[in-house]
Formats: sequence, structure tokens, C-alpha cells
Amino acid sequence: IGATTTPQGRIEVAKASGGSNFDAINLRNHAGDANSAVTLNFIKSTDATNTAARSYIRSTRSGSNSYLDIATSNSPAIRITTDGKVGMGSNLSSIDAALTVNRDIAQTASLNRSNQTMILKNSGTTNTDSRTSLYFSSYNASNQLAPAAIACLAASNYKSDLAFYTNNNGNGTGHLESNERMRITTDGKVGINDATPSKTLDITG
Repeated sequence: IGATTTPQGRIEVAKASGGSNFDAINLRNHAGDANSAVTLNFIKSTDATNTAARSYIRSTRSGSNSYLDIATSNSPAIRITTDGKVGMGSNLSSIDAALTVNRDIAQTASLNRSNQTMILKNSGTTNTDSRTSLYFSSYNASNQLAPAAIACLAASNYKSDLAFYTNNNGNGTGHLESNERMRITTDGKVGINDATPSKTLDITG
């Protein structure tokens, strides 16, 4: 359809060269009532009514705006709210921050990879001890980067340490690897300004 004579799929909509925006397809629901929606379905089944095999993208009206749901197996998994917040997991009606991940996990559940709200994962393909970290990128009133970080440090025989980093005065590089402030070692020792504590609590400085 449009500026193509060699489509690469069952349907292809193409625009002639040019830099302007191109609305290739508009899906519109003329209903003006609250919660009216437009849905694009993806069904992997010979039975078009097999909702269990359906994934979809749905835009739902909310006031004068709309939110967007992305669903798999006929169940919403991601929601983008009217003000741009993103929710993932369960209870997508409660999205409080720019990214909210919801999952109901009992305290008595096993603490393993299957029972987590979120996982930060290192691919583990570098053949060296790896690090998985959470980097906090904050800026002060002068628009200077003032970061901090928490990192899980892997070692041999399944061991791990947890390290905490803050920034030095005058350090504008964004690098924190030399600014470790506290470490909890694999055997439960805590070091403050000491990356290799020998006692239950070691404080240096």
C-alpha cells in the first residue's frame, strides 16, 4: 500500500521519501464514552476466539487522555499511563512512580530467582568475576552529577559481596569504582572504608 511495489510482508504500508511524520495506520473508536478502547490483537491459533493464545496492544480512554496496555496470554503485563508512567506485573491500576513493578510475594517464599519483584542480571559471559550494580544518577543545584551506587560483586565458588559507593568531593567523572564506602562480605562481615574486613565490624578512618 502506498509507495511500494515489493512488499516484504502480507501487508506493508510505505511512504515516499521525505522527512515529515507518517501516520501509516490509524485505529479509531468513535465511541466517546469513558473506558472506550481500541485493540490490536495478535492470535497464534487457528481459532480466532482462542483468547488464551492472544497477545494485544490496547489504548483505553481515560478522561480526555488515554493509557496503553500491552498484554500476553490475554492478560495485561505492561501499562503506560496517561502521564507517561510505566507499570509492570500485577495490579496495573496502582502505578506510583516513573517505573513501578508490582508482584505479590510472601515473606515465606524461597529467596531465589523465581520469587523476585525485579532482577538486575549480569550476562556472565566475560570469563571473569562480574559485577551487577544499581547506579543512582542525581544532580545538585549546579547541575553537577552527584552519583552513588550499590553493587553485587561475584567471586569464586558462588560467593558474593555487597558494596556501597558514594562520590568524592570534586569528582565530576561519574566513576565510582575507587569510592567504595562500605562492604558486606560473603561471610557476613561489615567493613566501613574497608573492603576486606576481618572482624564482624571493621571501621577504618
